[in-house]
Amino acid sequence: MSQQIGPFLARRFREICKESNKSKRLAEHNKISDEEITAIEQLLKKVDKRDFDLESALKKFLGAAD
Repeated sequence: MSQQIGPFLARRFREICKESNKSKRLAEHNKISDEEITAIEQLLKKVDKRDFDLESALKKFLGAAD
């Protein structure tokens, strides 16, 4: 049985965002909201699926088109 990386990436992403949001150097508009963190976590949890394309999903989430 292979270990999945998606849940690990999601956890680390949340930890990094929370730590970054605590920084006094960041202006209020640069902080990542809980809603944004949760949405991106959901994408990261899917990376182990064969038919999932993280790059495309992130571009779609961020509104960036090819």
